[in-house]
Amino acid sequence: MAFPGYNLSQLAALRSLQVVDWVPQQDLNNTIVMEAFSTITSHEFSELVVVLSGIVIAPLPHQDMFFRTLRKMNEVRPFKLVFSFEGPCFVQRGERWELTEAGCQLKEALDCVDSKGFLDFLDAPPTIRIVPRSHFYDWNFSDFD
Repeated sequence: MAFPGYNLSQLAALRSLQVVDWVPQQDLNNTIVMEAFSTITSHEFSELVVVLSGIVIAPLPHQDMFFRTLRKMNEVRPFKLVFSFEGPCFVQRGERWELTEAGCQLKEALDCVDSKGFLDFLDAPPTIRIVPRSHFYDWNFSDFD
């Protein structure tokens, strides 16, 4: 199956591929990501960024297919794996920053993934990036005229 809109071979300076809303349990999503990934020809490429949302975090340790796909992708072209989460992961309490429930769930899920050996194909442990969600996302725009 070919997805012509996902040909990345013309991007000669591509260093990082960011995949957003990758629902791992769906075969089609794995196929699309794998096919797009296989078109990368840039010698600069080194990093695959998987952007996670709160709904994907909890089932992450049970996504065998997702990690098999990542393993296959790494066999095609080795990469550094990055899990990026945009959301409310930290909260400031006085002068201290603490993990929110979502931040704790992400850490626990990735610890579980690691303990199952799902990431043993990587040369280095994955990087975790937390991108604080803007307060603007919490606005309900229907409240404004």
